[in-house]
Amino acid sequence: MFKEPINCSLIIPTYRRQTDLAKCLDSVKNLKYQFKEVIIVVRENDSETIDYLNGISQTYTSVAQPGQIAAIRKGIEKATGEIVVFIDDDTEVDDQWIAFSIVHFQNPNVGAVGGKDFQPSNRSVGNLAKVGKFTRRGKLIGNHHLSNRTSENVNFLKGCNMFIRQHLLHKINPILDYLQGDGAQLGNDLVISITSNLCGFQTIFDSRVRLIHHASARPGQSREYTNHKTRDQEIFNIWLIKIAFARKYYLLLVILYGILVGDRQTPGLVKSFQLHKTSFGIIRKEIISNLRAFKQAFPLASRYRQPLSK
Repeated sequence: MFKEPINCSLIIPTYRRQTDLAKCLDSVKNLKYQFKEVIIVVRENDSETIDYLNGISQTYTSVAQPGQIAAIRKGIEKATGEIVVFIDDDTEVDDQWIAFSIVHFQNPNVGAVGGKDFQPSNRSVGNLAKVGKFTRRGKLIGNHHLSNRTSENVNFLKGCNMFIRQHLLHKINPILDYLQGDGAQLGNDLVISITSNLCGFQTIFDSRVRLIHHASARPGQSREYTNHKTRDQEIFNIWLIKIAFARKYYLLLVILYGILVGDRQTPGLVKSFQLHKTSFGIIRKEIISNLRAFKQAFPLASRYRQPLSK
């Protein structure tokens, strides 16, 4: 399905999930397609993973700074392939996955490609009509793990299943390095993948570019909003993204909607009451956190404004 000589560098950031990583690497080794290089990025203090990789004679690169962004930056620095591929360490891939993705890059107008991260444990049904969209009012619609659409033009992709032209990775908006968090740093994949649109390329979602995503627990974090510090950091990150990339004539709408109405990501007045009913203490905390995050994010995001054109 794809023509040579397109070559790909694979980046796998990993942290304290040796069992998941072993399955991931086995699936990569079983591919008929051979990557130009497989770049595993591990934290310097993650001795268990380092011992495992040494035990199987697997090369890797290490990074001292915590957080997924530092690992991604290190991987990008090492990558030399025409296309750079990002997957999580808790995913498993097959040949159809890479075959369906690379064929899109025969079109020189395509800058990034991603697909479905099928989650066996997730039986949710989402809004399949839209995937990977940044709406005019600032709502971020994911659905990458649910959608069955093919060859859909989108605004952003999910970082556990993302292909992007190598030269675009040198044009990522600087707000990437200001995203907060000690682990996954919510929104980093959006900032990376939206670069394709911002540079005038198409970004394609194709559900046939499918891998299995086990969505394992993040070390030291929860996937639920139970940690107040993590919650505050994630609200800040989303405000930073919304302000930086809001369409030129819609920034005021994004701000007013995010403060007065809001969504789960930026819990404004209306959404906070919808989510928490009569739990006024929680409602108050959510609203204050949202306003504080907006106040902190606005001057920084304004400095690096790079609005979407459409």
